Amino acid sequence: MQTSITPVTCSSQAVRQAISVRTPFLFAAHITSIFIAGDGVPDSGDLRGRIIYEALKENNTLTSLDIASVSLAAEGVKWICMALKENSTLRSLTINLPDFGVENARLVSDALKVNSGLTSLSMNLPRFESESAKLFSDAVKVNTRLTFLALSGCDIGDEGVKSISEALKVNHTLTHLKLDWNRIGDEGAKFVAEALKVNRTLRMIDFFENNISDAGARHIVEALSVNQTLTSIILSENKLRTDVSPGNPRVIQKGGAPNS
Repeated sequence: MQTSITPVTCSSQAVRQAISVRTPFLFAAHITSIFIAGDGVPDSGDLRGRIIYEALKENNTLTSLDIASVSLAAEGVKWICMALKENSTLRSLTINLPDFGVENARLVSDALKVNSGLTSLSMNLPRFESESAKLFSDAVKVNTRLTFLALSGCDIGDEGVKSISEALKVNHTLTHLKLDWNRIGDEGAKFVAEALKVNRTLRMIDFFENNISDAGARHIVEALSVNQTLTSIILSENKLRTDVSPGNPRVIQKGGAPNS
């Protein structure tokens, strides 16, 4: 099967047309990967969410979908979540949800609890509140498919990462976790360190550009004496003043790009 990557400008007008005439790229059997380019125009309703739902409902060959550049209104999130509940062939989803309140967090959480296809999920959630983090973490606790999870630039903070850490204690499938650009400090690092003492599946965790100092980093390094599974911890661009683990190739204090 040939993989096709189809860039499309998703304007409201294009969405209406796609729904009415069933635009070929959305339903073509030979397409396995789609990147939908945004047009910079905010969505005023649920149109863009609806077209993505329609595509995922009927296309059983699409395995990768990148809609991070598409501006989705809050009303469109419900359609994305409905699609995730019904679709079992999509393996990778990259999405930006600028209005991620508690209600939308509940919708996403419910979808991830039953989704049986996704193995890679990358989300940008600028309004990832502590209650939203708890709801999302409840899904991570029971999801048995995801191996890659990126929550980049979500403003998670220490309270949010506390919930995620609780999920890591019971999740047995995640191997890569990106928590870059999230205001995580020493308290949050300690929460994660406690989870790492229990978790035996994570291979990489990315803390690029957070607020972790030497004290918080040492908690994580101490957890490595117990955890022999983790092969890479990225601590670049934090508030480290010393080499917290000299000669340890598992701890990366310099380098490590946000897309690592």
